[in-house]
Order: sequence, then structure tokens, then C-alpha cells
Amino acid sequence: MQRFTFDCFAAFLLISSVAFAAEQTVKGKIKTVDVAKKSITLDDLTLDVTRKSKITVDGKSATLGELKVGRSADVKYDDVLDAAITITISIESDVVSDVGELLTFKGHTGGVRCVAFSPDGKTVASGQGVIFGIGEAGKPKEFPILLWDAETKKEIRRFNGHKETVRTVAFSPDGQQIVSGSWDKTIRLWDVKTGKQIRSFEGHSREVTGGITFTADGNRIFSGSVDKTARMWDVKTGEELKTFAAKGEVHCISLSPDDRFLMTGETRVNDENGNTVMSLWDIAKGKLLRRFSGLKGGMNTLSFSPDGRRVLTGGTEWVMQLWDVETGDELNSFEGNSCCFTPDGKSIFANSKDKCLVLWDLESGKEFRRFDGHDKAICVAVSRDGRKALSGGLDKTVKVWGLPHSAPEN
Repeated sequence: MQRFTFDCFAAFLLISSVAFAAEQTVKGKIKTVDVAKKSITLDDLTLDVTRKSKITVDGKSATLGELKVGRSADVKYDDVLDAAITITISIESDVVSDVGELLTFKGHTGGVRCVAFSPDGKTVASGQGVIFGIGEAGKPKEFPILLWDAETKKEIRRFNGHKETVRTVAFSPDGQQIVSGSWDKTIRLWDVKTGKQIRSFEGHSREVTGGITFTADGNRIFSGSVDKTARMWDVKTGEELKTFAAKGEVHCISLSPDDRFLMTGETRVNDENGNTVMSLWDIAKGKLLRRFSGLKGGMNTLSFSPDGRRVLTGGTEWVMQLWDVETGDELNSFEGNSCCFTPDGKSIFANSKDKCLVLWDLESGKEFRRFDGHDKAICVAVSRDGRKALSGGLDKTVKVWGLPHSAPEN
């Protein structure tokens, strides 16, 4: 149970055809607390706070649970709603989700190249590394994966073993294991509770790249590599089960929500489809189904939408592109480089060329929320419940952001 108390000097109290009596208390489910607009909105109540007013929720906007508006002992209500009154607002909620920057994790000695939430959203994993030509004068001496408590911002433990940049990291569906891929050509499986390496998966001859993932049952892992392959592995044995031979260097991969299809993002292809393509594979048959052309720049990120009907790409030229999986048509484009869908499939969370994080509304194609405070973010992730997002950057930090519950109606 968390409790917040606010003392506000209000100029207007607007309630739908309801006048306050001296002992009256209004209850309702709060919708928003908007510091910028100085307003609180409930199901049937809007409180506008104007001159001489101060309203804060840990210094940020927030969406909270139940709101109670009561009177101060020395204030008399005379049924004049637009009178200047002093009120006390007490908010109690089991679940509090601020909107904006929530936490900053500091502990990496080099840039953060990948981030991931655990399935329950309570822990965060981040992998350390460098990016060619950007940000860092020297190479770090170590390339650990750090595990963080997403509520207290404390470092829980480190996973040491990779000899080069950790480019990709993911939790198993039960949250008990972490898989990581590195430029040292290895894939490693870790025990979350102990921090010990369970096994390594060896077979790639070049750097392992972005998008490593588990299947929904946790029994298989998919990886991509600059060696122009994507591969499927058995989690329990470490055996390589299948190889998908791409035309170019595989810089990122994504697995469809039903685990039936694999998408590979390839660069340095140099054929009639261009220098950068996406390839759609039938996993059971190991068969190439379609290639997508028209991608702008090299591939940085790639992800299926939650319904599996669209795919989102982020490129080195700061262009994100949205594609129809069935037809191969480009549906829209946005500015960004590292990006992912929100779980409802209605929004995109991404970094931005102007050094902030942005939420994009897919239906309108417009941005509807900007998050300042991480001007060197190069990787992002969103929690399974859609309430929080992550960004990792060349400034050696990881930040947790509170997301609004839904995009605004168009």
C-alpha cells in the first residue's frame, strides 16, 4: 500500500451537478494526474488547480488508483464551486504507475547495448558493450550482464563471461534463465538466481547480433549472426537444431508470437532487392517464404507486432518502417533507430534523433508522448504489461520509464 498526500490551493472545483456540503467526501476512480495541465480527472470529477497551486506525485505526472477529496477542518463550503478553497487530497493505491522517468541504474563501466524486462517486470537485465565509431574513446575491460531490481534500482548480481560486446539479452518465459549473445561469437545461458552460466551454444563463426529470443515454451532459442545465418537451439542440450542461411549479414531477428515464423534483418546483401532486406522463414519447414525490399539503411532492430500481422524495423539512417507481413507492403515510417511495440500493438516506443524517447501512435502515425532525460539511448524495451519501458545508452546508464496506459483517442 502506497500513500500520497497533497495540499493544494484550488481555484475551481468542478463536479457534475454536485455541490459540496461541509462533511461531504467524493470518491472515484482516478484517470489522470497531469502536472503540466494542472488537473486531476476522475470518472465524474475534474479538479483544476490554478493560481498559487502546487501539485506533485513524486515530482511527476501519474496515473493512480482511488482518489478521495475531503475538507480541511478550518474551511467552510458554502456551495460556491468557483470560490478559492484549500483542500487536502489523499490518494491510496496498491498499484501506482507514474508517467515519465522513474529510475536510473548506474553501474556499467561501458555503454549499454541491450536491455530486457523479466516476464513479471520486477527485474531488468542489461548488457555492456561498445558501438562502432560512436560515444566511447576506449574499449571496456569487461562485458558483464547486470541484473537490477526494477523497484529499488539496486544491482542484484552480475553475469561475467563474455569477452566482447553483449549485443542481445532475453529472459526465459518463466524468468528463471537469461540468454545472451555477444560479439565474442557465443551464446550463453545463465541461471538468474545464482548468476552462474548453465551452458554455452557454439556454432556461429562471427558476431552474434540483436533479437535473441526464447520460444513460448522456453525449450528453444533463436539467434542471428554476422556469419549470414540464423539458428535454432535446444535449450536443454545446447544442440543446434536448424540453420537458416541468409543472403546477407543477419543483424537482427524476430520470432512471430505463435512461434511459426522467423524474420531476419540482413545487410550487405547487394542484389536486386537492395543492400538491406528482411527475410520471412517458415520455421517448421526451414523454408524462405518472402523477402522484403525497400528498407532504408542498415538494420538495427526488428520486431513482430503482438498479433503477428505487422513487423517493425529500425535502421541506421534513423528511419523506422512498419510493414505488412502478408503482402510485404510498407505501411508507414517514423523517426527512430531502436524501437519496439507496446503489448497492445497500438504504439511504438523508440529512441529519437533529437535525443529523447518517443511514444508513437500507430493509427495516426503521430507521436503522442516524449520523454526527455536520456540523450544517448541506443536500445529500448517495454514490459509485458505495457506499464513501463527501458532505455540503455552510451552514457553507461539504464533508465526505467512509466508509460501512459493507452494512446489518446484520435
